[in-house]
Amino acid sequence: MLAHAIICTPEQQREMKSKKKIRFPKRELNSWLRSHHSWGESEWQELLQELNHTGFGEWVGNPEGRDQVGLYLETHRR
Repeated sequence: MLAHAIICTPEQQREMKSKKKIRFPKRELNSWLRSHHSWGESEWQELLQELNHTGFGEWVGNPEGRDQVGLYLETHRR
């Protein structure tokens, strides 16, 4: 019995590669926390913009991701 092969078009292959999961920005957040012992809305917005521009748009581009980033900051605050 032959196994069925799944054949993808080049466009589908590119799409599959582009959906690679982006790692959580733990290193970046730890670095940010070293210089920010407290923060307000403007610092939060600056952090989100910085993360977005450095490749973490998947984490900061939606409310659930921003909640995860915020939770990390609050639980690792020094």
